[in-house]
This record gives sequence, structure tokens and C-alpha cells, in this order.
Amino acid sequence: MTIRNISPKNCTPSPWARRIVSWTTGCRTTFSDPGHLLVDCANSVVPYAPAWTVNLPVQQTVHLAGGGRLEELLRVHFQTDQSTGTEDVPIEIQRRYATLDASLGYRSHDDRFSITVYGENLTNRIIKSQTFQSTATGILGAQQAMYFETLKAPLSFGMRFAEHFGD
Repeated sequence: MTIRNISPKNCTPSPWARRIVSWTTGCRTTFSDPGHLLVDCANSVVPYAPAWTVNLPVQQTVHLAGGGRLEELLRVHFQTDQSTGTEDVPIEIQRRYATLDASLGYRSHDDRFSITVYGENLTNRIIKSQTFQSTATGILGAQQAMYFETLKAPLSFGMRFAEHFGD
């Protein structure tokens, strides 16, 4: 593979139309079940719903002399605080965070082969995805609440190789 004549005319930046910014709002209300149990959730946060989520991917394709392409991707993800459980306790809150992912790939001129190296969560941020409560019985028989957290993947690197068959 020879890389020659790389200039702005050989590069194709991605359109900014791929960026995604979303805003979510929601609230819980007071309700009762058929047995007339009153449940007041009026001041609770909606679980798994950050108010703001921003995804900013920047992708560029460099066309090479032999018809192949280099594909570069840089993606930033940001989101505001969110609840990761349903108990409405402070331990369930995942504070706002940002992550960074990147990849560099080569695709053959006929799109039959591709190879990509990538890194995800390059900021190596510890991110809660779910929190749940379990009850355990202590030594003296007392019930004790325990919280468990499920975390998203830490800093990860890898390589993908693909061969496309057929049309």
C-alpha cells in the first residue's frame, strides 16, 4: 500500500448532520394501584434518562492511490447526571461524564476487505450503567440493604478484520 498525494481534495469529511444532541425531560407522578396503595413519586427522577446527551462523531475518509481508503473516526459522548436505578437514593446517581472513542481503518478498493484498530473509553472513565439493591441477613439476623453496580467497559483496544462475501 502506497500513500501518495494526500491533500484536501483526496479527503472526504463527514457531514455534521451525523452529530446528535438530545434533551429528555420526564417526571413521575402520584398514582394508586387497584388495591388503593398510594405511591408518591412526584419528586423522583426518571431512571436511565439523563437530561442532556451529546454525541459528536467526526469521520474522515482519505482516498488512496490504489483505490483503497483510510477511514478515521473520533467520537465524543457527553451526558448529564442520570439515575441508574429505581430506589431514588444518592448511590444510584451517575454523575455527568464524557468519553472519547477513536478508530483508524483501511478498506480495500472493492470493499471486500477491511481492517480497523480502535480504542473505546479512551478517558478510562468509570461509568455506572445500573444499580440495584439486594437485602442480606446479617450475623444477628438483621436485614441489611446492599447495593450492587454494573459498570460499563473500561479503556478498551482492539482490531477488527472483515471480509465481505457476495454482492
